[in-house]
Amino acid sequence: MVETIIDDNVIERVSEIARLKLSEKEKEKFREEFERILEEFSVVDEIKVGEKELYYVIENVNVLRKDSEPKPFNKINDIKNNFNKKEDGFIVVPRNL
Repeated sequence: MVETIIDDNVIERVSEIARLKLSEKEKEKFREEFERILEEFSVVDEIKVGEKELYYVIENVNVLRKDSEPKPFNKINDIKNNFNKKEDGFIVVPRNL
């Protein structure tokens, strides 16, 4: 078990970030709960990983598709014809702010 030290500064900072106003009774309860949570996570520190390689269930990791050759797009005039307002070869749309 790892000894954790949760002092008043930590509690004040966490409550400030979370925008909480805690009474003294609530701060003490928060300290107890927070230390219990940190104790549970301290179990992760005890895991011995060593230098073993990671195990994957399937052999293929990060397999990407092969890109196909780009095809020319020649339908820009068909798209422009769907719009009523055009100016200097551009489509004019309402201004949004």
